[in-house]
Amino acid sequence: MAAAQLTVTSSADSGAGTLRDAIDTANAGGDNAVIDFQLLVGDDVIRPASALPTVTVAITFMGTGAPDGYSNHITLSGENAGDSNGLTIKSSAVTVDGLTIVNFQRSGIDVSGAQMGVQITNCLIGTDGTQCLANNHHGILFDSGVSESNIIGNVISGNG
Repeated sequence: MAAAQLTVTSSADSGAGTLRDAIDTANAGGDNAVIDFQLLVGDDVIRPASALPTVTVAITFMGTGAPDGYSNHITLSGENAGDSNGLTIKSSAVTVDGLTIVNFQRSGIDVSGAQMGVQITNCLIGTDGTQCLANNHHGILFDSGVSESNIIGNVISGNG
């Protein structure tokens, strides 16, 4: 089965082209979705107004590799999201690559349940690379049931 390609084109909280919409669409469509980002430089910070949908299927989040004219630095900031995680993952075979995740009241990324093959790579968690913008609980939390998963090439700093 070919992967569904979903592109985030809006930094708004909800509506067509948003991260919230892409996660909902991927969850409804089944495994193997790829979510990439084409946000303009200067409009590359996504500030959810509440918790994003829980990831319940295999999704690859590609925060880097945007075409010319678009930002290669996508930030997910929880300053308006209330008591939530940046990403809550309850599925195996999820990849999060090249995102900056900061300012959440809970964890930057929370992976729970008996999940396998979760990959967190090349992300900035709790920092934008120049300053501490901590998530209040954990940078990345893998619950005890998570196995055969990796955290590689990330900068994780200043989290609670």
